[in-house]
Amino acid sequence: MPAFTAIEDVPLVVRHARKFPAQVREELGIPPDARLAVLIHGGHKAELRVTEDFLPPGWICVACNGGRPLCPDMPLPSNFKLAPADVYTPDLWAACDCVIGKIGYGTMSECLAHARPLVFVRRDFFNEEPFLRKMLEVHGAAVEMKRRDFLEGHWGPYLQRACALTPRYNAPTNGAEVVAARLEQIARGDAAGAIKFNPMTRLRDTVVFGYLMATPKHGRVDVPDWYVNGADPNRRLGSYRNLNDVFAAGAAGAPGIDPLLRDWNILAGDPKQLQHLPDTLAFLQLLRDFDSH
Repeated sequence: MPAFTAIEDVPLVVRHARKFPAQVREELGIPPDARLAVLIHGGHKAELRVTEDFLPPGWICVACNGGRPLCPDMPLPSNFKLAPADVYTPDLWAACDCVIGKIGYGTMSECLAHARPLVFVRRDFFNEEPFLRKMLEVHGAAVEMKRRDFLEGHWGPYLQRACALTPRYNAPTNGAEVVAARLEQIARGDAAGAIKFNPMTRLRDTVVFGYLMATPKHGRVDVPDWYVNGADPNRRLGSYRNLNDVFAAGAAGAPGIDPLLRDWNILAGDPKQLQHLPDTLAFLQLLRDFDSH
């Protein structure tokens, strides 16, 4: 997002299991010695007609589909169970042997946090997938299943291969706490703790790689104007691009930083620190413009 130029790396922001695996299996009626796969069917538009032979002997699959049947006109076989609509999926990760589904950030992070392999089916037109897949592969948690095998029920070899993996992710997974503490630090006006580095090279590589994946091989890929300019020139994102624009507007008779701050009650911290936070100033001005309309 070009409007946010200060980028700091944090640990994975991820949900963790709240229940013990034995408790989860007991609630779902799954024997302790059964192999358990969790199917995440979100992101696949087609209905999935599963039969008992989709799974090897001794396996049970819990399907997460928002409480809806995988196929309305076909009941689930005895070795498949439908998870409740409000199921807390990290509890299932902790109780299962592997996960089956698409690659998304939530699934990737929760599989790594709970050391569970993901048997995934490639997802079309999803530019995040190569980065998330690489993360899973580096930590030994990825098995790709061909789409035809997924739809036709040839799951056995992939499940066996997943069970042979030993996923290991030793980095912290407390990203939510780190982000909350950092936001509190910024809100209190402590800008001294900010990390000093220029993230533009990494961001540009990410943007261009995304365009490469979405563009035919014969096409030309350039860094788009909205990235170079810092905003979409065809969309009004706010009156002020940075602090210099705020002061310039004040000198020209337009609302400057002082009138802008009079519209807000700063609960903690020094308001003068806002001059070091141009993105925050632009966002406050955007909210002010919404209110005036």
